This record gives sequence, structure tokens and C-alpha cells, in this order.
Amino acid sequence: MAVNEVLRVMRDYIEDDGARLEQTYGPEAVLAVEDMKDLLATRLTEESAYGALWERFEADPQAVSADLLGALEALIEADPGLAKRINRFMEAFHRVQAGDQARTFAPMPEKAPVGGGVPDTTDTSQDEEVVGEEGTYLYGDVPTSGVTSVGKGVAEAED
Repeated sequence: MAVNEVLRVMRDYIEDDGARLEQTYGPEAVLAVEDMKDLLATRLTEESAYGALWERFEADPQAVSADLLGALEALIEADPGLAKRINRFMEAFHRVQAGDQARTFAPMPEKAPVGGGVPDTTDTSQDEEVVGEEGTYLYGDVPTSGVTSVGKGVAEAED
């Protein structure tokens, strides 16, 4: 979900109470946006410290969008359930907007990686495989220790 897109739709709705959205996309699109607006208003005013910011956004959506963007991103990061609910409203809006060619958005991961990086998907199931047969030396004349597998790697021996 793009928070910028959510705010763009909210701005379009608030600027003329949904008249342009209704004319362009119909009453179903306006209902989805109204429900999303009610959710955001509740979360921002009653359940967080961003009540004044939401009120300023409703009064002047263009001027306050950048500030609200950061606040909304913080709320979504803190509550993935909120992101899922907003996604559902945006999907409903896009379904109406696109007609039969409904767009869907990929769900947010259950736990986003720290710093916005790519999650580690390295398969480590092969780390403990047996190398050679018992008593086989890998490097040089090393006394046997009875270990038949290589764990995390072999250190380079000094000459």
C-alpha cells in the first residue's frame, strides 16, 4: 500500500466532500473512501496524539499532507492491522475505479525488516551436511577428532 496514494484519495474526497469522486467513479467508490476516512479519523484523533494534525488536514488538505504522511506511516508501522484495513478500503476503491479489472495490492509482511531492507531468505538447511567419510582429512595432516561434518565453515590454517 502506498500511503501517498491513500492521502491523495483522502485529499480528493475532502476538497469537495466526494462530489468529484462520485461523479468520476460512482457512489460505491465514495462509500469506500468515506469508510476509510472514518477509520483514519478515529485512529488519528481518538487513539493517537495526531488529533490536531487530522483536524488541520480536514481544514486544508494540501498544506498538511506532508505532515500527515509521516504520522500515518508511523501508525501503520506500529499497527499492521491498520494497514490491512486501509488496504481493503483502497482495494474496494480501485475495484470500482477499474471496473472489471480490479487491482490488488500485495499484503504487507507480518514483520517488516528493520530499516526497510530486504528480509533474509537464505536457506541454511545445507549448513550441516556431511563432507567425505569418517577419517577423511580436508586440509593437510590434521589429527582426527571424530567430527564427520563441517559446521559453519573451515578456517584457513597458517603454514
